[in-house]
Amino acid sequence: MREKETHDKTEVENLLDLALTMAELKPGEKSKIMRSFRRFFSEPAFIDVDFVETAQLLRNGRLVRAALGRTRGIDKARQAAKLAASDIRIEEAKKLLLFVTGGGDLEIEDTSRALDYIKAAADHNCEIIVSVKVDEGFNGEAELIILCIK
Repeated sequence: MREKETHDKTEVENLLDLALTMAELKPGEKSKIMRSFRRFFSEPAFIDVDFVETAQLLRNGRLVRAALGRTRGIDKARQAAKLAASDIRIEEAKKLLLFVTGGGDLEIEDTSRALDYIKAAADHNCEIIVSVKVDEGFNGEAELIILCIK
C-alpha cells in the first residue's frame, strides 16, 4: 500500500472512530462496526469508495447513526440491509454510506435488492454511496454497514 493510501486510511479510521463516539448506537455496536470497517478496507473492494471521499464526508457531515447487519442464506444482502436499517432511522439522512461484504457466492442481484431496500426507506433526495467487497471468509453470509450522515 502506498504511503498516501495508508495516511488516508488512517485518517478515515480516526474520523470514523470519533464520529461513532458521538453517534447514536446500540451498546457494543461501535467496536463491531470499527472491526468490520477495518476488515472491509484491508483489501480493495469490487466496488470501492475512495478513502479521501469517505474522509471528506465524515469531516463535512455529521454521522448521526450507524448500524451493522449480518445474515446468511437466501437473499442475504437484502436481509442484512433490513436488519441494519431496522436499528436506525435512515429516512432523515442526507447521505448514506453502505459497505456490503459477502463471500464469492454474493450475487449482484442480491446486492441490488439490498440497495433497493435502502433506497425505498431513505429520503428520495438522499445521496447513497455504495461499496461492495467479496471476502471468501463470508461464504454463505453477507454483512452490511450503514453510516447515516446529516
